[in-house]
Amino acid sequence: MIPLSLTAREQYFELIRHYLEKEREEAVNRLIDALEEARRIIGAGYVNAADHPSLYSGLARDGVKWVKCHRYWFSFTVDEPVIFTILWDAADMVRRAAPAPGGNFDAQETG
Repeated sequence: MIPLSLTAREQYFELIRHYLEKEREEAVNRLIDALEEARRIIGAGYVNAADHPSLYSGLARDGVKWVKCHRYWFSFTVDEPVIFTILWDAADMVRRAAPAPGGNFDAQETG
């Protein structure tokens, strides 16, 4: 199983808390499914992984890839895969993205 960084775990549970507060159990289930799908894609060699989420080229970093599952973007390290960011596709990605291992995301949104 592909592990989550502490930041990704916090983002995951923050989303779940948000959905539960809004009584959106189906959204919780979709998030759980999305995480499982991301782990499968990454574990299978992430052939279709992107260098950055669409429209956010400033989030590209060496050794980091992104996959989109359902409405969520997952960033992960390539060498020893660890998911370190989980973002809803309508989130302020530049502000909410976790720092890449060995560096910060400091770019501006593009698009």
